[in-house]
Amino acid sequence: MKFLFAGVATSLSPLVLGLDDQSRVPTFSRCGNENVTIDPALQAIASQVNAKFLANPSQKQWNNVVTVDTHFHVVTTGTEDKPHQISNSMINAQGDTMNAAYAPAGTEMMAQLRKGGYDTLNVFFLTDMGPGLLGECVYPIANFKSAPSFDGCWITAGTVPGGPGGNGKNGFLTAYNRGYTAVHEVGHWLGLHHPWDSSNGTCGPDDGVADTPIQGTPSFGCPQGKDSCPGFPGLDSIHNYMDYADDACMNQFTNGQAALAHSVFDKLRRGK
Repeated sequence: MKFLFAGVATSLSPLVLGLDDQSRVPTFSRCGNENVTIDPALQAIASQVNAKFLANPSQKQWNNVVTVDTHFHVVTTGTEDKPHQISNSMINAQGDTMNAAYAPAGTEMMAQLRKGGYDTLNVFFLTDMGPGLLGECVYPIANFKSAPSFDGCWITAGTVPGGPGGNGKNGFLTAYNRGYTAVHEVGHWLGLHHPWDSSNGTCGPDDGVADTPIQGTPSFGCPQGKDSCPGFPGLDSIHNYMDYADDACMNQFTNGQAALAHSVFDKLRRGK
């Protein structure tokens, strides 16, 4: 996937998150895409992709590199004498981080500042996402003309590479300043879910992807060996971009997730 981008840097004021830097006990939702209603068309695509994947797991399920025109908007408050600034180099680094994360899934990113249609990714970097949020994106739907007036992503500005991260009770949280919040949220824009989806500890509904283990709860920090559903095969996906672990812990999408993202973009977003 290729994202075409550019950005304008302005200064930002301190950010607000609800996570204690010392205890590492989550008091916030890292992502706003929880317990959302999913369009039936997206669920149907996931079922089709899983069937093909399970029939031949070793075969790549996509044949092309998807190019997504992308718009980075930096919307900040404060004055230039504030220490917490987002520079042009940080914006460029965010694009590089997204390219590197999505490249194994057939995704590359270059971006230009423009709007575009339903297949154009718009990302707004905000100084304050509200209490306890690092980011949120809009899921794709079949009837895109009835989609929200703005389809895109909203990301806490301090999470870009080299930014201050989030604002915890005891100072800035650098655990979230490598750019993977945007990687995670754009996954939602491409139709991917959290590995635990709406399970809420029950090991019930999952993300609908065949090669991600059943998971009951989100992961915080980098909890090696975490297994929230011991009755099912595999450990929790703590290294997956769609979990909630620290940025330093994240490093992968699965082949099944890549296949689903390609299929969703082709069927619900491309050319619209």
